[in-house]
Amino acid sequence: RSTLFPYTTLFRSLADLTDARCNRCHTLDSVQDALRTKYKKTGQLDVVVIRMQKYPNSGITEAEANDIIVYLNEKF
Repeated sequence: RSTLFPYTTLFRSLADLTDARCNRCHTLDSVQDALRTKYKKTGQLDVVVIRMQKYPNSGITEAEANDIIVYLNEKF
C-alpha cells in the first residue's frame, strides 16, 4: 500500500469526494465486488470512473475523476 492508506488527511478527503459523487447514483458497497474483481484486477478502474463521469448530472469533473481513481486504487 502507498502512504495514502488508510487514514491520512488526503485519503479521507478523497474518500469524501468519492462518496459525494458516486453515492448520487449508487452506494460504493453495492459495486465494491465489481470494482475489485472486474475493474481493479484487470487494471480498468479508470474505464469505469470515466464512464460514470459521462452520466448526466454525475457532477464529476476531470480532476475529480482522477482523484476518485486514485482513491479506488488505494481502497480496493
